[in-house]
Amino acid sequence: MMPLCEKYRCECFVDIKGQEAAIDSLKSFFKNFPFKKAMLLHGPSGAGKTSLAYALAQENNLEILELNASDLRDREKLEQILKPATQQQSLFGKNGKIILIDEIDGITTDRGGLAELLALIEKTSFPIIITANNIWQQKFALLRRKVELLKLKEIKYELILKILQSITKKEKKEIDENLLKTIAAKSRGDIRAALNDLQTIIYLEKKTEVKEIHEREKEEDIFQVLRKVFKNKSDPKLTEVYDAYR
Repeated sequence: MMPLCEKYRCECFVDIKGQEAAIDSLKSFFKNFPFKKAMLLHGPSGAGKTSLAYALAQENNLEILELNASDLRDREKLEQILKPATQQQSLFGKNGKIILIDEIDGITTDRGGLAELLALIEKTSFPIIITANNIWQQKFALLRRKVELLKLKEIKYELILKILQSITKKEKKEIDENLLKTIAAKSRGDIRAALNDLQTIIYLEKKTEVKEIHEREKEEDIFQVLRKVFKNKSDPKLTEVYDAYR
C-alpha cells in the first residue's frame, strides 16, 4: 500500500505549506542559473526539502533525476551515474532537467566521492539541487562555498495538525482529535514522521494509545546550541550543553 507521504507528496508550490521564503529563493536560483550551479537545501527532516525540488520541476515542466548520496559513495559511481546526467539533454519533450542529490549527509570523503561531486558542480549544464539535514560538518566546508545555501524552517505544530486533519478527511477515516494533536506535537516539525504515524493508525488498524507514539529525538544543530550558550550564560547546565558537542 502506498505510504501517505508519497500519496500526498506536494506536486506544486501552492501545495507546500510553511516554506514561502524558501520557495521564493528556489525560484530565484532557478531563474538566475548558472550564476550558481547548485543549491543546497538543508534543515530538519520532513520539512519539505525533496518536495521543493519536485515542485520546481513540475512548475517548469522539467525532467528530474533523483540520486541518493548513499548510492554515490565513490568516484567510480559518480563518474558512471552523475557525470552523464549533468551533460545529456532532457527526454520526453521536457523543457530541461533538474538533478536532485538527496541526503548528501551520507556521502564519503575517503574514496573521492565528495571531491568528484564538487568537480561535477563546476561542469554541469543543468541546475543541481542537493538536500541535507546537517550541512555544518567540516567535510562540507568546500561544498558550502560552491553552492547557494537555503535553510528550511521547521514546520509549525498548527500547520502539521491541519495537514493531518485534511488527509484524514480525504481518506474518509475517523480519528480522535486528541490523537491527531498528539501526533502533530510529537512529530516536532517532521511532516513525514507525522504521516507515518497516521498511517500506522489508519491502515494497520492498531489500537494505538497516545502514550505509544514516541517523541522523536531530534539533533540540534550548532546554531541552536550556540543560541543556548549566549542566552543562558549563568545556567548551570551550560557546561553540559558544551560538553555534548565537544
